[in-house]
Amino acid sequence: INTNVVLSFPDNSAHKRFKDALKLVNRQFGRKFPIVFATADRDDDGKAIEMVWGATEAVSGALVIQLDDETASGGTQISVAKLLKERGAAEVWGAVTHGVLCGNAPKNFLDSQCPIQRLYIIDTIPISNRPELCPLLEIGRLHVISWIEDMAWVVYMVHWDSNIRDLR
Repeated sequence: INTNVVLSFPDNSAHKRFKDALKLVNRQFGRKFPIVFATADRDDDGKAIEMVWGATEAVSGALVIQLDDETASGGTQISVAKLLKERGAAEVWGAVTHGVLCGNAPKNFLDSQCPIQRLYIIDTIPISNRPELCPLLEIGRLHVISWIEDMAWVVYMVHWDSNIRDLR
């Protein structure tokens, strides 16, 4: 895989939620990453992904990292990843804050046709009592990141009557 990285959002509201974090990432890496968005429209059967727009020319051959606040079944992330792969993405990784991973999520992400090679979640929802997620961990598709250090900084800032937004 080459070093081209593209950031993907399942909708414009996800992009807005990550706006401040994107500024920090851009400063730390000294560059702006190309961004693509998916357009989703809900119908009677759920969510249907219609198209990907934005810096779509950058997707071909790139590592695309999808960012969102949570994933439940994985349906949206997987649907968007399929479109990104069709546009030539070399790899698609998912990164979400809350890995709800309910219902068919383990099956969906274990499927051999799943276009998401890695899914990063923060341990805001415990997985230790969820044996159905073990196969995802074992094959390296699911990566769980601790939020303990971040929580410790929040406690520290509150204790010293400092603004937790200064952590960003």
